[in-house]
Amino acid sequence: MARACGLRIGPRGYEMVLLDGSAKRHKVVASEAGALELKADPEGASEVLMDLAKRHDIPSDNLRVVIEGGLAAFRKVGLPVNDDDKIEKVVKFEVESELPQFNIEEVVVDWVRLSSSKDSCTLLTTIVKKKDLESVISVCEKGNVEPLEVDVDTSAIVNAASAAGAFDPESAQLVVFIGEESSSIAIIDGGELRELRSIKQGAMTHLPAQIAPAEQGDELDEDDPTSESEEDVEEQGSGDPRDVEEMRLQVLTRLKRELARSISGARTIQPLQKVLVAGHDMPGLIGEDILDTPVEELSGLPDTASSASRCAAAYGAAVAQLGGGLVESSLRREELRFTGTLERLELPLAVAGLLLVTLLGVWNIRMNKDWKQVNDGLLLWRESAVAFMNGDPKNGVRGNLEYAPPVITKYIERTTGQSEPRVYRDDEERNRFQQLTYIRGKLQMEIDGLKRDLGQGGDITQPQSALKGLTYVLDVLEATKEDGARPSIRSVKADFTKGSNSRPDRVIVSLGLTFFADDTLAATRHFENFRADIEAKPWLIEFTPAKTDPLETGEGISIKNLKIALDVAKTEEEAI
Repeated sequence: MARACGLRIGPRGYEMVLLDGSAKRHKVVASEAGALELKADPEGASEVLMDLAKRHDIPSDNLRVVIEGGLAAFRKVGLPVNDDDKIEKVVKFEVESELPQFNIEEVVVDWVRLSSSKDSCTLLTTIVKKKDLESVISVCEKGNVEPLEVDVDTSAIVNAASAAGAFDPESAQLVVFIGEESSSIAIIDGGELRELRSIKQGAMTHLPAQIAPAEQGDELDEDDPTSESEEDVEEQGSGDPRDVEEMRLQVLTRLKRELARSISGARTIQPLQKVLVAGHDMPGLIGEDILDTPVEELSGLPDTASSASRCAAAYGAAVAQLGGGLVESSLRREELRFTGTLERLELPLAVAGLLLVTLLGVWNIRMNKDWKQVNDGLLLWRESAVAFMNGDPKNGVRGNLEYAPPVITKYIERTTGQSEPRVYRDDEERNRFQQLTYIRGKLQMEIDGLKRDLGQGGDITQPQSALKGLTYVLDVLEATKEDGARPSIRSVKADFTKGSNSRPDRVIVSLGLTFFADDTLAATRHFENFRADIEAKPWLIEFTPAKTDPLETGEGISIKNLKIALDVAKTEEEAI
């Protein structure tokens, strides 16, 4: 049989329930409740938990820890998605606008789907600060009870009430768990969760030892009125000490007021029938009526060694760990997702790293051999090129590298002070930059003269290459395959046509094409995409429309005698 443990850790106490069995049929193996100081003495709290784990043999692989509801905030969020993976990616950013006072990277967000449609959903989110969560987990780790999951007592008490059969599908209930310093409230409508909230009013178990409650100003809170109660208690603690019973009476009054607000603000489909209370004892609450709604103790809980009511949240956590309960929640989901992924990847990453280092070493050795081979092979060519260009001046062998033209050499000598006078008479007004510009112009004139001598002058132009023009067109046709087109060439022809004064030289490409596709419409779309790509090219002169005929099979179109005129010279300019 499966064993699961639920452990609630409050600011001043703990409750533990150990179950054996399944979600529907189980029995209590062990239970215990005691005191600890989570904030004032975390080391002592770890020792208490360590002793608890030893005495009851708590299963470390199936443990769920519950934290007090006062550490959490609850918000309803509507999203335009309904897929779990998509919700996980966007829910934190949607909640960010609801909590502008907190950095969204410093909180953990859990969610429960309240309602959903095909493309949208409404979520009830639970937000807990990471540092509060980490402080509880740190104490658990030191006490050898690291939890597999972490929950809030708002969700745990709902699961406990559900396992106890306390929900009526024909009515609505208010489920309350009273903690040491805060109370959690859940609204159940027809057996379905509708709302969660937490208030800073609890059993105040510390009052006999300390009149003023622990400061909780840095905790997440839900409503402004709760801060009012803190100010009242602080006022009382700042003056003369009052009677403890009077203090409890004031706390009870505030708790009833908050429960009345929850009852009046509940928007349920079914009538609100009763308020079910569990947790620490609050004299004067159970048996009363609040806004004509009776307050009753949560019944149906299994017998435990300690108070069944106080251990209700721990019992709900254990039931949830067995796979039961109404609310499925996990505040460690984000942490465990990354930790588990890293643990699964540690060994493969280490092996991949070693293989990569080995591969780099082999590759470096191979590259070094290739470099030596290339360097040795080019050595003769490099030395021959240097000897051809520079010759051997020491032995009086002239090289084939020509010197600059005399007109440029003389100009440089005179403008740089190599001879007298230092500048030409007509060059007295030129500065250094203008002199360099003049030299560049002279060099360009010499280059143009050499080109004319080699037959590359502007008077004689080479005909445009029909093969090059055809290549550019076929490159565009080939690119259409990336969009799913299936072109087939039946005939191809390219001719060069000499231009006139008003008409440039051109290459005319004639094509016979067939575009295959699932239907004629898709083939026509591929052809139009091909035409649009051609018309976007700078070298296009004219795209002559051609008649398109559908194939007899209906799986494509045929284009006959498609003519494309282009200026190859523009393609060469573009390449330059």
